[in-house]
Amino acid sequence: MSKTLTDLTTALGKRSGSSALELLVGLPANPLALPPNANGTYPTLVTSILHPHLLPDAIVQIGKLEFPPTHLGRLLPSHTIAPQAPLSLVVGPNGEAQFVSAAPIPGATALLREVPDILAFVEAWMVFVSVLQNEHLDLPVAQGLSAYLNNIITIARVYSWPAVLDYHVAFMQLRARDAYFNPLSWAESSPHLHTTHLLIPSIHFPPAATPPVVMPPLPAAATATAPAVMSAQERTRMAGQPCYAWNGPVGCAGCARRHVCRICYGAHPATACTGPAAPAVPATV
Repeated sequence: MSKTLTDLTTALGKRSGSSALELLVGLPANPLALPPNANGTYPTLVTSILHPHLLPDAIVQIGKLEFPPTHLGRLLPSHTIAPQAPLSLVVGPNGEAQFVSAAPIPGATALLREVPDILAFVEAWMVFVSVLQNEHLDLPVAQGLSAYLNNIITIARVYSWPAVLDYHVAFMQLRARDAYFNPLSWAESSPHLHTTHLLIPSIHFPPAATPPVVMPPLPAAATATAPAVMSAQERTRMAGQPCYAWNGPVGCAGCARRHVCRICYGAHPATACTGPAAPAVPATV
């Protein structure tokens, strides 16, 4: 072997992860090997360099697993300032207007404006996983939280996105009460939360059937004196005649004839008439 080839193999042999012979014949190196001068540990990126858009308070809260799940939108790169509490204008009893802090919107509704779909959720969630793993290198954070992300993607294919976010908020609140970190708890779906926040809201019950409206039948007197269809000539003739049903003891519910006394043509029925008989009125044709 020539001196040049010997020097080359010696130099290549100093590279970590592969032997000089493997490099010469083109075999791939070991991408998981420790780099030179690693002192037995892998190098890590500082969170402030890896995610320069994050505020220090968010990094501290994530490291303690105290980051509010409704603030997930703060982890997106477009958010570079701390969210401000919404204000409401309230008019006091003396007519004085003042601004007060509005009540926070519960559950997933507060997330919809900043995390409107699964793509935005994945982007923010990967920042969360990166920060938490960087703060706890000895914990299998990536295992549990990556499995949880797979669960979120799966249920997002079936249920509405607001319901998925509502489930996420409840799940994060449940994990914050764990006594210790267990990746299996993150990988498993909670049946109770699944039923409460996903299954039940997706069930839409049909509205109660409205009973049909039954119109009461017309009185016999009305059906007898008011035909369903009559000509204009017949209606004119009937308009000049007193109604015998109205003058009788039964009465009339409404017809085309005149509701006047058939004796004196006064504004009273014949049963209450005391006047003389009126001359007969010839029928008009």
